Amino acid sequence: MKPTLKILILLFSVILIVLAGCNKEPEVDQEYKKKMDDLNIPPGFIWRTAIDVPVSVTVEYTGGIPPQYSKVSIYNADPVQTGALLSQGTAGYQLPYSSVLNLPTDLSTIFIKLTHSDGSEQVKQVQVASAIQATMTTSAVTQVYPDQDSDQVPDSFDEFPSDPTKAFRSYFPNSLESGSIMFEDNWPSKGDYDFNDLVMDYQTILVTNSQNLVVEIQSQYQVRAAGAALKNGFGFQLDNVSANLVTSVTGTSILNSFITLSPNGTEYNQPRAVIIVLDVIDNVVHRDPSSGDFFNTWPGVPKGTSDPVNVKFGLSIPQSILDVGTPPFNPFLIKDKSRGYEIHMPGYIPTALVDSTLFGSADDNSIPAQGIYYKSNIYLPWGLYTPSAYDYTYETVQILDGYNYFDSWAQSNGALYRDWYRNVAGYRDETKIYQ
Repeated sequence: MKPTLKILILLFSVILIVLAGCNKEPEVDQEYKKKMDDLNIPPGFIWRTAIDVPVSVTVEYTGGIPPQYSKVSIYNADPVQTGALLSQGTAGYQLPYSSVLNLPTDLSTIFIKLTHSDGSEQVKQVQVASAIQATMTTSAVTQVYPDQDSDQVPDSFDEFPSDPTKAFRSYFPNSLESGSIMFEDNWPSKGDYDFNDLVMDYQTILVTNSQNLVVEIQSQYQVRAAGAALKNGFGFQLDNVSANLVTSVTGTSILNSFITLSPNGTEYNQPRAVIIVLDVIDNVVHRDPSSGDFFNTWPGVPKGTSDPVNVKFGLSIPQSILDVGTPPFNPFLIKDKSRGYEIHMPGYIPTALVDSTLFGSADDNSIPAQGIYYKSNIYLPWGLYTPSAYDYTYETVQILDGYNYFDSWAQSNGALYRDWYRNVAGYRDETKIYQ
């Protein structure tokens, strides 16, 4: 073969090799998994799957002034079909119904039902907005119907017809479901982000009077998981309610001396109303012996059970829902019987008994002077809550591995996949979810 031809063939071979190398897909480490530390979280992200929305319903009456109130009921879907009750109260002549709802961020509409003293009803569908204002027009019912407690709420829809201090119940997250509160308990250091160190289900009822003011709070809590060997407890704070306004807390489980209570059942030496539901969750859980200190987080281990905790207390002076706040209020975990170690939802304030020296230590980036609490130095949380029961991941399986769009939700500042936690086809890896 001629030398020139040999050189041309050699050059052509080199070019082919180079082109093949340029087109070759980069090798991917099949063992690599995205971690929470990899997420690019907007600094102002609030990590909430439900937000407070003020609502006002005005009723315009024609043909007279009704002597009794109408009832306003708010549902998360059509009440004739599957709608669950969220809130209810009174509206009257020049007296709108005003309240605050805690709505899932993926909910786009609510249904408002107006019920009159003669039993007639009308329903209006309303778009969810940052504040909801609705007006309903109806003929006035001028006949007076039975009202044995004389609170202007007819017995036909007064849920406490013989008690003038109470009239209605409102439900959080709604009348048919419980919500879930979950924690990582390694604060102020980061954890493994499986968010199952404590999973607590809750449903709360706010009892209101005929003026739509809160007079009593009833909550049921149930421990669903405890992926920790620590002796953790659980409580909540009403941020805008003074402790001395609370009357006779009942139903809590306090068995250890590191919690001190005032005579009314709130935690002692707290200016705000702080209710310790459980000083240690061991008070109510019943583990299978093979699970050790853990509770319902390991695969292949028989499930344990837990006793529901029913907490109830009144308010000596009725308060607006705006002042009481919406459930789950300001929940927190008490870490390993160390009272100063409080772990709250991101952005929520601590109680007066927190050990403030922990702020800004390890991975915590709280800045109390700026009102910044319980976010890490890359803006990750130690607590979350969902407005429906949350199916958590197995022990040590981070939330990212179980929920396919959690990262999209977080990195988009909550704009994408607002329903990431729901059991929707393609949203989660069932092999990673505790069964």
